Amino acid sequence: MPLFKMRKYEAGLPHLDRAVELDSAKYIDYRAFMKCIISKSYTDAIADFKKAKRIKGANGYVMDHSYDFYMGLSYLQLNKFDSAVNYFEKSIDNVRKQNGESWVHYLDLFYLGVAYMEIENHSKAITQFDKSLAIYSTFSDAEYYKSISLATLGKQNEAEALFKKARNDFRKGYNINEDHAFYEKYPYQLFDWYFPKD
Repeated sequence: MPLFKMRKYEAGLPHLDRAVELDSAKYIDYRAFMKCIISKSYTDAIADFKKAKRIKGANGYVMDHSYDFYMGLSYLQLNKFDSAVNYFEKSIDNVRKQNGESWVHYLDLFYLGVAYMEIENHSKAITQFDKSLAIYSTFSDAEYYKSISLATLGKQNEAEALFKKARNDFRKGYNINEDHAFYEKYPYQLFDWYFPKD
């Protein structure tokens, strides 16, 4: 992990590979997570998550999210948006079946919204962004992308107002708050330059 945190991915990967070789059941999903979030090797991450599903079960979790969530992220980053939608929906449906609606994570909903936005189904994107915002009401990333979908649908005034709220919430630090976001940006996570200076 220290090597990955220093962005020395190729130096760190052999250690993870050795861990998987010695104990696949324990480390395969962790290596898949590292490939998805840290080193951004999405095709390799998908392959590892498929192995993890075979070894540890189809509905496994690593680092607080389902395998399907990370597979959705990986497909999203590979521009395979229909596959991304499929995996995010599977992740959300499984949580609902296992624990109920209140356990659905705001990031699953957010990324499902992003995937719908990418396939230009802006109405469905807005629905998912709204669900994410119902959980995390100052989530600037969801506000920002929802404002794009609103503008695309011709709702300019609403889009502009939401864009301003997103900018204010972002500047207050309300964005993706995953532990590893401190080291690596998550897909579609906002940067300062998304918002012009006042």
